[in-house]
Amino acid sequence: MEIERVTVHQFEVPLVEPFVTVLRPIPELRRLLVEVETDTGITGFGEGAPSYTVTGETQRSTKAVLADVLGEFVLGEDPRDVERVRSETGALVAGSPGAHAAIDIALHDLRGKAADMPLYQLLGGHGKHPTLDVPKILSIKDPDEMAADAEAAVADGYEQLKIK
Repeated sequence: MEIERVTVHQFEVPLVEPFVTVLRPIPELRRLLVEVETDTGITGFGEGAPSYTVTGETQRSTKAVLADVLGEFVLGEDPRDVERVRSETGALVAGSPGAHAAIDIALHDLRGKAADMPLYQLLGGHGKHPTLDVPKILSIKDPDEMAADAEAAVADGYEQLKIK
């Protein structure tokens, strides 16, 4: 199995309510979706989540690294050899964690599909009904409003809160 094509899609996910940090309100999440296609017809998908304030990446810079460097580099590679590809792409491009994550996730997706196994099983998880708990992230607001938001989140079933 060899990687035949890498396609990068840029998109925004609008938020129902803007997420407010100390720096600014965030009305949407800027993301990248990487499609890695093989010569066997299997396609893996990976998402990159650039954030300039966290990783120094922008959507545009991450797309450029993916399209112009990492995507070109992985052509002809065996996507099942995730560890070797990760090592070589890490040596090729320092930084750009969102770009590296998108390729890595797509390769893992391909590996799972090639093995005809759900990814959680391939990575050593077990159970008939795997779950993923995510926190409710609370925006910066007046303390009373944040307390009300926290109470509402707990009432909605969230067991974890991330307070900015």
